[in-house]
Parts: sequence; structure tokens; C-alpha cells
Amino acid sequence: MTESALGTLLELVSAGTPIRACFTDLAVLTGAHEDLALEHDRYQIHSSPFCMTVKQGVYGESRCLRCKKAAIHKAGKIGPYVGVCHMGLVELVYPVRISGQLAGVLHAGQVRVTGNRGVNPREMEKRASRADINPAKLMKAWKSVPIVPAGLLEGEMRRRLSAVESFLAAYHRAEPFKTLLSRAERTPVPQESQSLRGLARRHWLSGRGIEIARREYNKDLRTRRIAERLAVSESAFCQAFKADTGMSFKDYLTDVRLGVAKGLLVDSGSSITYVGLESGYSDPNYFSRVFLKEVGITPSEYREKFWKVRNTRNPPRPKR
Repeated sequence: MTESALGTLLELVSAGTPIRACFTDLAVLTGAHEDLALEHDRYQIHSSPFCMTVKQGVYGESRCLRCKKAAIHKAGKIGPYVGVCHMGLVELVYPVRISGQLAGVLHAGQVRVTGNRGVNPREMEKRASRADINPAKLMKAWKSVPIVPAGLLEGEMRRRLSAVESFLAAYHRAEPFKTLLSRAERTPVPQESQSLRGLARRHWLSGRGIEIARREYNKDLRTRRIAERLAVSESAFCQAFKADTGMSFKDYLTDVRLGVAKGLLVDSGSSITYVGLESGYSDPNYFSRVFLKEVGITPSEYREKFWKVRNTRNPPRPKR
């Protein structure tokens, strides 16, 4: 396969270091343009000798995939970070965002860092036994893992991966992320990437739901209408939101609305009806019932209780 521009760039990321770079494509970026095409076994999976030894068995491959999924999910939540895999290797995980949405994740590492011995031989033997791998072979591969300075990943490698992100974004600035996701579902991909792509789609849908709930909480936010805006079915949106957040969209929206209502009750002298309307409840009686069910007291009781607390902490200054 002829080296693509992206493949060459990933080689440059590793230049002068023993660090390996690879890219988990969550939106079929590498299938959109010949300059972005990548060899799967070379640039799209963790391919260090140690990683490939671990993934020889079903158990090891399964654990590696779960670890990779967790790393991608974490990077999507908090941004670039240096993490340690289940076998003790260290890497920089760098999310690639296009138009603010997660489109892929860059990995640089599969190394040990100075001062970190990682997994001890006895523990390595136990893991080799579980993974059905010859312990001596696994330990030999472990000893071949390069050791790098602790600051290399967070410093120079982070700057290099930032350049790769800019390169990828340049090809897709005009293409909506929703279109990339739609194309991702129709494009055949290696098995290792399929579950990761589902994770990215789920994270994107729940993220958009959270943004809409926080920004438009006082509007009529039915899941059917939100799903239409995101070009997915209602069931797909609801399932993705609950899988990613652990709660239904309706429950999340209720939490947001009641949070707004509590602030208005304590910080303003507005009527209960007005507070309900501002929080997204057109029926004041329904607002009071929901508030009582979720908070344990009525809106009036909440105001009376916490208004006093607020004024006790900040008493009015005596007049001179």
C-alpha cells in the first residue's frame, strides 16, 4: 500500500522516539479521502510486539478492546490524558474533534516511563496464564517495551498530536459531523473498530441531548422532536442517552428544570406560577406535584426554608 499523507504524518509523530502512534477512526475519516487512508494493522491498532503478543489469545484481545474503549470514552469526556492500560503500558490518548464533536482518537505510546517498573514478574505470570500465553514469551516481550522520560508524552508528543488533529480537521471543516456518523454506519470496517464507532455515536447523541436540555429547558422538549433534530429514531436517541448517562432524558431534563426552579425560588420574589413557567412547566399544579415528588417538599416550603438560610448567611446591613 502506498503511504498516505496521514500515514506519513503518523510516522513523523514517532520520529526520534521509540513511541508508536495510531489512530482509532470513529467517523470513517480515513475512508473519505485517499490522503487519509491507513493500513489497519500498522496505524489503526496497538501494534507493538508486546501488544500483539497479549492479543494472541481471545482473553487478551477482549481485555485490550475493553481497555481501549474505556480510554476513548474518557478522552471524549476530559480531553487529552496520559493513561495506563490493563497490562501496565503507558500512552497519551488524544481525542480528535471536528466542529466540536468527537471524530476519532489518536494514541501515542505503548511504552513505560522512567521510574515506573509496571507489572512485576509474578503478576505477569498470572496474567499470561489467564490469557493462555507462554509466560516466558510474554515477559520477553515486556522487557522489550521502551522506557521514555515521564514528560515526553505530555510535552512534545501532545504538541505533535495536536498538529495531526489540525491536519484531519482541514479535510472536513465543511462536512457536518452528523453526515460522517451516517456514513460510518454504512461503511464496512474492521471488527475492532465497530464497537468503538458505536461508542462514539452514543456519546455524540447523549452530548447533544445534554446541550439541548441545558439550553432549551423551558421549551417543549419531547424526545421524538429531539430525535428528529438529530436525524435518528426516538428509540435510538433514548437508548443512547441512557446508556451513556445512566438515566433517561426525561429524568435528566427534570433535574435541569428543578435546578433552575430552586434558584429562582430562593433568589427571586417571583410567584410560584412564574417560576414554573420559567423552568419549563406550563401547568403550575403539575410543576408543584413534580417538585414535591422529586424534592420532598412543595415549592412554597422550599422557598420559605432556604430563603431564611440565605438571609441568615447574608443579613441586611443595619441602617445608619
